[in-house]
Amino acid sequence: MTPTLFKPKETNYENAGIGFLSDCISCIVTEEENGQYEAELEFPTNAKYADYLQEYGYQIKAKPNDEDDYMIFDIYDHFMDVFTKTLTVKAKSRTNRLGRRAVGNVVISNKTGLEAMKMLENGMDASSDIKLHSNITTRSSTTFEVTNPLSCIGGSQGSMLQLWGGEIKHEPFKLSLLKRRGRDNVTTVRYGKDLEGLTVDFNYEGLLTRVLPYADLQNDQGVTERIYGSPVDSKYIGNYEGEIFSRYIQFTEDQGVTDKSSLNKVAKNYFTSMNPGVDKPSCQLKVNVRKLEENSKTKKFASFRKLSLCDTFTVIHQKTKVDITAKVRSIKYDSLLEKVVEISAGDERFTFFEDQVKKLEETMKTMPTKQYASSFVDYITDLINGVDGGAVYQYPKNRPYATYYLDTDSIETAKDVIVINSQGIGFSRKGWKGPFEYGWTIDGILNASFIKSGILEGIMFRTSFEESFTGVEIEKGRINFIGWDGKTKIGRITPVSSKDAEGISVILEKGNFFMLTDGDGAKVLEIPYNSKRDAELLNTYGTLTHDGDLHVKGDLYIEKGKLFIDGQEVKPGGNGSGGGGGGGVPPELTTDQEKNAWAIWQFFKEKGWSIESIAGMLGNMQSESGIMPDIDEISGGGGYGLVQWTPKSKLVDWCNERGLDYRTLDAQCQRIQWEMENNVQWFPNYERPDLANISFREFTQLKDVKLAADYFIAFYEHPKDVNQPIRGTQAQYWYDKLKDLKPPTAGWLSPVRANYVVTQEWDEPDYNSGGAAGIHGGIDLASVPAGSTPDIYAANSGTIMTVGNNPALEGNYIMIDHGNSYYTYYGHLSSVNVKQGDKVTNATVIGVMGTTGASTGVHLHFEVRRGGSTATSRINPRDVITF
Repeated sequence: MTPTLFKPKETNYENAGIGFLSDCISCIVTEEENGQYEAELEFPTNAKYADYLQEYGYQIKAKPNDEDDYMIFDIYDHFMDVFTKTLTVKAKSRTNRLGRRAVGNVVISNKTGLEAMKMLENGMDASSDIKLHSNITTRSSTTFEVTNPLSCIGGSQGSMLQLWGGEIKHEPFKLSLLKRRGRDNVTTVRYGKDLEGLTVDFNYEGLLTRVLPYADLQNDQGVTERIYGSPVDSKYIGNYEGEIFSRYIQFTEDQGVTDKSSLNKVAKNYFTSMNPGVDKPSCQLKVNVRKLEENSKTKKFASFRKLSLCDTFTVIHQKTKVDITAKVRSIKYDSLLEKVVEISAGDERFTFFEDQVKKLEETMKTMPTKQYASSFVDYITDLINGVDGGAVYQYPKNRPYATYYLDTDSIETAKDVIVINSQGIGFSRKGWKGPFEYGWTIDGILNASFIKSGILEGIMFRTSFEESFTGVEIEKGRINFIGWDGKTKIGRITPVSSKDAEGISVILEKGNFFMLTDGDGAKVLEIPYNSKRDAELLNTYGTLTHDGDLHVKGDLYIEKGKLFIDGQEVKPGGNGSGGGGGGGVPPELTTDQEKNAWAIWQFFKEKGWSIESIAGMLGNMQSESGIMPDIDEISGGGGYGLVQWTPKSKLVDWCNERGLDYRTLDAQCQRIQWEMENNVQWFPNYERPDLANISFREFTQLKDVKLAADYFIAFYEHPKDVNQPIRGTQAQYWYDKLKDLKPPTAGWLSPVRANYVVTQEWDEPDYNSGGAAGIHGGIDLASVPAGSTPDIYAANSGTIMTVGNNPALEGNYIMIDHGNSYYTYYGHLSSVNVKQGDKVTNATVIGVMGTTGASTGVHLHFEVRRGGSTATSRINPRDVITF
């Protein structure tokens, strides 16, 4: 099919438009699954409509595949190659125009794919002649705010593609989300080795053929015990040249594991219903149909010509006898010859793996230690990939010995120029004649003004400031300071020569050695000329940071300031206290609902909310969830949590991004506070015209309880029935019940009241298992002086829940239930002073610090747990106590 050119905003594509592009040399249409849909065309530079082809917005009608009659593409870029005298034109699918529309706020609740697409279409700021369609009958929910229709349909977070699934199909006047676009099991390919035009890559990363199951279960005494199940083998375990790919896999109580028998029962489904395909390698294919057709040995691959985008087919690896289902991910179609020229395909797991790699790369770029290098790599990549225009020039033309890379089409107008010849590479910013101030010669000499990133490795480094002054020389691991004559070494830093020592020594030859600041010349470090063993050897000034162990054999004096060991201050007592829990629950509150309401009350009071607005929110929470955080919507509508976030993923994804447990009350309160600070989820409800439009932040300062309840149901919850007086009655109940209550006078205190130092944080790798068991999970407090055994106190009021001994872990230990879902755990005690059921306060001595169990020295292993007493509920103790 010959492509046709149309004017911008042309709509009648049945006519010829401006004219047929009969000069077209090549027209290749590329479509990716749920991704790009573009056409790239080539013309001679003197083509009939060359002027139009270089203007933004003109449209091209071309045949995109064997299924559709035609597609319309909008021209967005072009490139003129003056050497080959060709004009390359790039165009995107007309459906990309939907990205120009805006979507303010569309709330989709329990709708089919078609219903959701129609709501999205009606929610655009202006109508479009591109209609939205779907044949998906499953129901789901989501909310779109301040975005565009393309992101709503195919974005990565909360999009229709993510929640409803399906495959996107583009047509000139319609964008569809179809349940299934391609065909299943179109053909079977028995693969043996690469052929010209066919490349198949198998990825064995993550392959498993044997699972060794285990589970960590808590016994009746509250001690966690590890049990192991029987190995589970895949049916393909013998297919990989006898090699077994095995891994220990943990199963949990949530999966129904309570003992060894149930562990084996659950684990046997690992390779079938739980993780199908994990026992097969990932597969990716690339098929160049043209090359394949040229090869007489490829008749058995003729079925590739039948494949269309999103079709699936079977690949059988003849060596391993393993069959893998692959899906066509990308198609390149020759619109002039009306035939497929290239196919890319892969299985689901391979595509997922690639996606995770990209996400990991993006995450690494945000790491503080990598930020500078990543930014520079991005900068260079943009420079290389983002060049607009330019040309390559060879001189002289008949027998060239130099190649020039230019920033413009003409060598006469070019300013930024790179030249390569037999002598090296030169760089100029003043045209092709130079001067070439920076370069790299063929004999290895590099002249550059600034080397910004990378590793410099060599034998010798030398600085030169003047002809008679060499400055600094690095050779053979030594740093030499050279005198004005360019020869005499006036000082040096050299490795210690002693065989049993490590580090560097500073060797003095004349006078004192000083290190000074670059600005005012103030002293930083001084080694006096007359240094003696019994006199001053080293003086430092200002702040001194020392990494590694510091051994002090003499006296240690601190005249001013504070002493920190291992990053933590050595304190004379450790009487710090913190938040988290608001100081405990008043004794008047006994039910879980009342305790949750109190925790919410305290949380938002600390954030500056009025107590009337908090009561208004509690009245609504009572109707939504019974003020219970870990609860799904009773009607099955997809809501979850205190305020029944819909869909549930809105809360879960937000918490996962921040490392929070979405099931906890504290995480959900943090989400509501974030919504208030960013004015999310809060918008006017025209069913309540009696309520003036106020912001979420203004709501938090209301002084009328029932008015606050009305605002929360109308502006935040948005149910079908916004007139529910019961919520105002409930809000008044909570206001009257909580407003005069006060938390117990006892609060959180450090369990160690003598001098101590923090030796391990809660999120560091678990020491006992070398990190295999995850993070440490608690905080270690070691006594000062080391080895002393101070008393251990209860960190807050509560009831002794467990007293026990586990020689393999924390030795003698105690667990206390503080109410309001808080628990604390004390390990490695040398002795215990309490028994199960005892009532304690934060002034009660419960034991003595020791080194029982798996311990390398006297210290306390201290944990805080919230929302449950098991190890899975551990939080950072610093969230409630200031150490």
